[in-house]
Amino acid sequence: MTTQAPSARGARAVIRAALLCAALLGGAAAARGQGGCTAAPEYLNYLKEKLALSPSGPLLERVYERAKFLTDNCPQNGDGWYYRHLIEKRLNRPAADIGFSLRKAEYYDAPALKAGLNPLLTQKPPEQAAEELPATVRDKWALVVGVGTFKNLDARNGLKYAAKDARDFAVALTDANYGRFKPGNVMLLTDEQATLQGIRTGLGWLRANAKRDDLVIIYFSSHGTSREMDPNGVSFIVAHDTQIDAGRKKENLFATSLEMIYLVYFINQELQARRTVLFLDTCYSGDAVVTGGSKSLEEESPVGGYSEPLRALKSGAGHAVITSSRADEVSLEDDRLSNGIFTYHLIKGLKEGKGAQPLEQLTSGLRERVNAEAKRLGRTQNPVVQLSPGAEKIVLGVQPQGR
Repeated sequence: MTTQAPSARGARAVIRAALLCAALLGGAAAARGQGGCTAAPEYLNYLKEKLALSPSGPLLERVYERAKFLTDNCPQNGDGWYYRHLIEKRLNRPAADIGFSLRKAEYYDAPALKAGLNPLLTQKPPEQAAEELPATVRDKWALVVGVGTFKNLDARNGLKYAAKDARDFAVALTDANYGRFKPGNVMLLTDEQATLQGIRTGLGWLRANAKRDDLVIIYFSSHGTSREMDPNGVSFIVAHDTQIDAGRKKENLFATSLEMIYLVYFINQELQARRTVLFLDTCYSGDAVVTGGSKSLEEESPVGGYSEPLRALKSGAGHAVITSSRADEVSLEDDRLSNGIFTYHLIKGLKEGKGAQPLEQLTSGLRERVNAEAKRLGRTQNPVVQLSPGAEKIVLGVQPQGR
C-alpha cells in the first residue's frame, strides 16, 4: 500500500495507513480459536498455501491434521474434503480413505475439484524449472492494476497516487523509446475497473494471449494485507470492491480479494509465458520476520510479506518478484513527485536506461534510489527483489522478435 509522505498531512496519512492495517487485523486473535465452518475460509487458505510449497514429512502430516480438523468440524465443505483427498494420496494412505474423501468432495460439489486445481502442482516439474530460456522474446504482454478508491472503505483510506502510478507505468511500457510494448498488449485497470472480477478477467486475458516465448509483466498498486493480518497467515491484494469489515468477517475478505496463492498458481500453471515479472507496490509487501536475530531480512524472506505463497515461484526459471517495501515499512507517496516513490523511480530507471538494462541492473538502481528518497522524507523504504534462474537477464524494453 502506498501512503502520503511525512509532513503534517503526510503523518496523518501514515497513521491512517496503520489504522487500516489494524482494522484488517482486527478480530484475528479471536478467529484463531474458531473451529467448524466459521473459520473454514482461513483453513482452506492455509491448506492451499502450505500445499503449494510441496511439504513432506512431518510438515505434510501437520497440514493433513489441519485438513482433517476442517472436514471433521465442517463436513459439508467440499474443498476441505478435496484437499484432504490430495494429501492422503501424497501420504499413500489406504485406498479406502483416499476414495472416501474423494467421494465426499464429489458429493459436496467441491469447486476446486470441478476446476481441476491442485496446489501440490503449483511448483513446476524439475525438467521445466531447469530448462533454458529462449534467446529472444516473441511478444510482450502486461496487466497493470492501480486501485486508489475503494467501494467499501472510507475515502480517507484511499490512495492518492495508486491509479496514477498504474497509468504512468502503462504509458512507460507503451513508449516506443524504452518500453516497446504494443498498446494493445497492455491492459490497464484502475479504480472502478479493478474489481476482483475485472482483475481475474485481466489475468484470463494474459492466459489466452501470452505464448511460451513471450514476456509478461503483472503490476499492482493497491492496499495489501500482510500475513500477520490473517489468523492463518494468508495474504491478499485488495480490489476496488473488496469487503473489509474490521476483521469481523474474514470470509468476506477471502471472497472478495485476490489471494496471492491464486496469483502464484496462475503464473506457474496457467500462464504459458516463461518470462514473468511481478511488481507489487502494496502495503507491507516485504517481509521483515527475523528468526532469533540470526538471519538478515532478505535471507529470511527474500520475496516479501507475500513470501510463503510466492516462494513457490522460485521453482521456475524466468520469474521475478519485485516488492516496494519490507513488511515493517509503508510504501510512500510524495506530492513533490506526484507518484509513489517506488513506481516513480521504477519508471525513471526504465527511461534512463532506454529499457535496455537487464532486470538485475534495473532493480539494483531502484533499491538504491527508493531508499535514498525515503530517507529524504525522514522514513525508510527498501524494495525487495527475488530473481529465479534466468530472470536476472530479463530486459523489460526488449524488442520482440515476433513482429
